[in-house]
Amino acid sequence: MMLKKKIKVYVSHYIRGPEGNKASKATIETNIANTKEICKQLRIHFGSNLDLYVPAEMDEFPQIAMQEGYLDIDGVLDIDCIIVARCDALLLLDFKQNIFSVHFKGVIFHIFRNDDWI
Repeated sequence: MMLKKKIKVYVSHYIRGPEGNKASKATIETNIANTKEICKQLRIHFGSNLDLYVPAEMDEFPQIAMQEGYLDIDGVLDIDCIIVARCDALLLLDFKQNIFSVHFKGVIFHIFRNDDWI
């Protein structure tokens, strides 16, 4: 698939998920691993057409900042909002509902996950 320009996409996904602060380390690691695998597949299929910003690929900094009390979840989400605003599109990954939503130029696309994606 060839696009006229590279699309910068923010990939929104669970890190802690619905469990919030009660999420286990295993849950966090699973959510991050699933996200990384999906983004790997997106890069394989779309190549250089997508510039993905994936929080799971740089999760160590915010996790340490929250554990040490430098940032709280609201601070992390405020920063995420600034990054999202700089992107062309937003991809929402929801593993629990098996659906992905893509927001691009005011249009929302819903993609139902195929079980062989992860």
